[in-house]
Amino acid sequence: MKKVTMSVLLLVIVLMVAACGGGATTGGDTGGAMAAKDVTIQALTTLKWDPADLTAAVGQPLNITMTSDGALEHNFVWADDAETDFLHVAIGETTTGPASRTFDTAGTFEFYCDIPGHKEAGMVGRATIN
Repeated sequence: MKKVTMSVLLLVIVLMVAACGGGATTGGDTGGAMAAKDVTIQALTTLKWDPADLTAAVGQPLNITMTSDGALEHNFVWADDAETDFLHVAIGETTTGPASRTFDTAGTFEFYCDIPGHKEAGMVGRATIN
């Protein structure tokens, strides 16, 4: 009788361990990482952004690629980090990036081109983070 009890107990333990897993998973939980949002923003010769309004979720990486026709130099600068060019396109270049930023708080964050006169002419946009 002891052998049967021990065998049943061992079988129960093996089944419990197997049910807990430890093997590979397919899909499902990704460890809490949120999929990135890829955005292409065009620096226009009219000194505007297209699009000028971006959106992302809190914790979602926002990957930005900047394009231009190459006629003018442009910078993409976040207003809350104006000391750093986030993206830069020199005259003759047509694309740069992507560069990524992840916001840990909700709000509206301004970006602009800091080439002299561009921001003042209206080359300003915003990212709304929900």
